Amino acid sequence: MLLLAFCLMLAEQPLSDQITRMGSDFAALEKQFDEELTAAKRDQELITKANDDHRKRWKKAADDLKELIKRHPDDPASIDGLLLLVGGMRITLDKELRELALRSSRDARMGQLCFHLRYRGGEPWAEEIVKAVAESNPSSDVRGQAVFCQGFQCYEAAFPYGRSVPKEERDPLVERARGFFTEAVAKYADVKTPDGKSTIGLKATHELKRLDNLPNLKVGGIAPEIAGEDLEGKSLKLRDHQGKVVMLVFWGSWCGPCMAMVPKEKELWERYRDKPFALLGVNCGDTLKVAKKTVADRHMGWPSWYDGEELRGPIETDYDVPHWPRVYLIDAKGVIRYIDVHDKKLEEAVETLLAEAM
Repeated sequence: MLLLAFCLMLAEQPLSDQITRMGSDFAALEKQFDEELTAAKRDQELITKANDDHRKRWKKAADDLKELIKRHPDDPASIDGLLLLVGGMRITLDKELRELALRSSRDARMGQLCFHLRYRGGEPWAEEIVKAVAESNPSSDVRGQAVFCQGFQCYEAAFPYGRSVPKEERDPLVERARGFFTEAVAKYADVKTPDGKSTIGLKATHELKRLDNLPNLKVGGIAPEIAGEDLEGKSLKLRDHQGKVVMLVFWGSWCGPCMAMVPKEKELWERYRDKPFALLGVNCGDTLKVAKKTVADRHMGWPSWYDGEELRGPIETDYDVPHWPRVYLIDAKGVIRYIDVHDKKLEEAVETLLAEAM
C-alpha cells in the first residue's frame, strides 16, 4: 500500500517536477559510477563490474524517462525531458521522440537541444532536428544557435571519431561547415550560446580558424599562432618563442594522463632551461582557481595559456585538439616536427631538435 501511495504521489506531481527529480537521480548515478571506478583503481574485474552495473542503471533511467515523456507529449515540460535524454543521458531519440522534437522546433528551448545534438554529425535524425530549428524557430537567437550547430554537425560528419571519411566525401562536408560558420558570424555574431558563457560569433570564428588550420596541424606543418593570456593574465604569444624548440602541451587537472606527464615535463624543463627550449602549456577545462592551484601544488614553473573552464575553448578549437594530453614538438623555425611522442622518444626528439637549433 505504501508503494502504491508513493507511485500515485509521483504521478500527481507536475511533469516538470518529475523530470527535475529524474535529472537529480541520474546525476547521483553518475557520481556513484565515478566513485566505483575510483575505488576499483586498476582492478579490471571491479572496473568491468562497475561499467556493467552503470550501463544497466543508465538504461533503466533512460527508459523510464522516455516512457514518461511519451505519456505527456503535449506537456511543455516534455522538452525538458528531451534535453535530459540527449544531454545528460546522451541517448539517441527513437522515432516517437524525434517526431516530438520536430513538432517542437519553434520552442525557445530548442537552441539548447541543438547544442546537445551538435556532436551528432552524420546522424540524419539529429541533423533533421537541427535543420528544422534553424529554418522554423521564430527566435533569431535560437536560429543562430541552430545554424552554428549545423556547421558543427558537418564538421563531425567529415571527421568522425575513429574513422576516416574519403576525401571526396569529406571536402564537401568541410565546405558546408565553413558556409554555416560564416553565416553564423555574419548574421548571429552577438547571439549568446545557450549557457550564456560565449557568443555564437566567437565560437564560429574559432571554428573557421580550425578549418583554416587543419592543413598545418600535422608533422611538417607550420604551427598556428597562439596569442592569449597566461594564468596570471599576462600576454603570452607562441611567436615570441620562435628560434627555440617549443614543447606545447594541452592539459587539464582533471586529466589523469596529463598529471602523470608532469614529472617528465618538469625534468625536461629543468634540464633544458638554459638551452633554446620552451615548455608551454594550454590549460583546458579548469576554473582559473583550480588551474593556478594545480600549477602551484605541482611546481609547474613554465607558463600556460588559460583556455577557459569549458572544454573546446578557443585555443583547443584552433588546434583541433582530439584528446588530452596533446603534445606538439615545434622546431626553431616554427614547424611541427612531432606529435604525441612520450617518454624516451620524447627526450630523443627534443635532443634532435635542439641539435638542429644550436
